[in-house]
Amino acid sequence: MKELDEMIEYCEKSNVRFMVNENGRFQPWFRKIKSLVDDKAIGNLFYAKIESRSRASLADGGFSRSFFHKMPQLITYELGVHFLDTFRYLFGEAEHIYSQMARISDTIEGEDVAFVAMKQGKIMSLIDMSWASQPVFDESKKVSWCNCRLEGDRGTIILHEDGTLILNTGIDEEKFVFGGNSEMLGYRGALEHFVYGLRSGFVFETEGDQTRRTLELVFGAYDSAKNNRLYRVGEDKNRLN
Repeated sequence: MKELDEMIEYCEKSNVRFMVNENGRFQPWFRKIKSLVDDKAIGNLFYAKIESRSRASLADGGFSRSFFHKMPQLITYELGVHFLDTFRYLFGEAEHIYSQMARISDTIEGEDVAFVAMKQGKIMSLIDMSWASQPVFDESKKVSWCNCRLEGDRGTIILHEDGTLILNTGIDEEKFVFGGNSEMLGYRGALEHFVYGLRSGFVFETEGDQTRRTLELVFGAYDSAKNNRLYRVGEDKNRLN
């Protein structure tokens, strides 16, 4: 957190725009989910879950990024940060966090399994991640990084790993299909947002203060898991220094 604060302060003093490439929120299925949530397509939300499974930490030869093996903080830092930022984008700020983490592979130093439970207003949200599990979905056919389920008092939204997004209200069902290039469209969306912000002066979605809020959730999750206690966002920030 201190390094981030120093980066932001340096950019502000130097009159340099600051944006972090949190590209998960720009993936097209999450942009569509945002519009459905804002339009109250499933009414008032009370539950949200992201689940991501792979066998990356137990794969033959290990990670393609060899430095992952030496990182003391791993899946929450590398993958969870994108999901935490996306849930902030979709639902707003978290009030508190509880997390548990585990290391399954003996070839790494950090955690390869983690869940983070949060209270975001009236929404109970859960991020469940593993790099040590056998996926049940064919990796070669994967489009989305994850499965996602949102429940409201008037329906359910489900994102499947094959890029299919389903809106079910119990009366009607609508399906949205995203193709194999959709992840790249997310990267392009982040870059377009950056360029637009530079040209227009528009505030970046992931500018300095927004990034502080996301990283507080990341390190708050580590504090919670290490000490087996609730992390209260904002109130317990002194624990992270």
